[in-house]
Amino acid sequence: MHVGSKQHILVVDDNAVTRYSVRRVLEHHQFVVEEAATGTEGLTKLAAQTFAAVVLDVNLPDMSGFDIVRTLRAEPRTSLLPVVHVSAASIATGDMITGLEAGADAYLIHPVDPNVLVATLRTLLRARRAEEALRISEARFREIFEHISAPIAVVDANLHTHEANAAFQRLVGNATP
Repeated sequence: MHVGSKQHILVVDDNAVTRYSVRRVLEHHQFVVEEAATGTEGLTKLAAQTFAAVVLDVNLPDMSGFDIVRTLRAEPRTSLLPVVHVSAASIATGDMITGLEAGADAYLIHPVDPNVLVATLRTLLRARRAEEALRISEARFREIFEHISAPIAVVDANLHTHEANAAFQRLVGNATP
């Protein structure tokens, strides 16, 4: 998603008042918000649409937010999607650790200061943009490295070859580095 465009956020929470208040805060800060009241509804929306991030309650009526984030991390399309767990009930340190180890990027406790929620989302989105730029740069480098006609190899201090392009392999007469 472009830096200048409005970013789509999915808010998954069974409490309608919480969903409404989070929506209002995020829309005030120029996010586009979709809502889901259950984990199943949230996963359905995530399968059908692309979101920039998810604000995810931990305690949902049909499944745990921990299980949802594990599901998201297991899917290639959503494995890097920023997820912010938010909970009013699961506030023990162990719950936070479980959520973060399950794959959540942040864990906030209700009542959440609106500015902290927005700052957390912006920070996670900025980090994801930087990661994506790095992936693109790496792919460009890899393409150049593999297809340049000049022989190039990456060797360590002991002259062990760790990577070599096709031109280098032809030069030294072997097919693998």
